[in-house]
Amino acid sequence: MLRSYFWIHEPIHQQPMLFVGILLMIFGVQFFLAGLQSEMIRHYAFERDEEYSIRQELV
Repeated sequence: MLRSYFWIHEPIHQQPMLFVGILLMIFGVQFFLAGLQSEMIRHYAFERDEEYSIRQELV
């Protein structure tokens, strides 16, 4: 992991850490958007009059 870029003269597109970094950024954005979408679905599907608790249902 401790590569010195001064001694190794490989083109940047042949280094696997570039692709791993891009892949992790894509996954991070997808997880963020999936969470945002689920929060929006929960917010718009929530109706105040249908709110109940488990204790009310069991008694």
